[in-house]
Amino acid sequence: MTNDEDHEFRKALPVGLGLVFGIVVGAIVSAVTGNAVWIALGVTFGIVVGAAYSVGR
Repeated sequence: MTNDEDHEFRKALPVGLGLVFGIVVGAIVSAVTGNAVWIALGVTFGIVVGAAYSVGR
C-alpha cells in the first residue's frame, strides 16, 4: 500500500465506522419502537459524524 492509498484509507475509515455504528443504533431503536425510519436516521447520523471526524483530524 502506497502512502496515498494509506492516506485515503485512513480518511475513509471513520465514515465507514460511522455508517456501521449508525446501522446498529438505528436497528436497535427501530426494533424497540417498531418504526423503520430510525435505521435511515441512524445511517445518516453515523455518516455525518464519521465525515466530520475525518475532516477535523
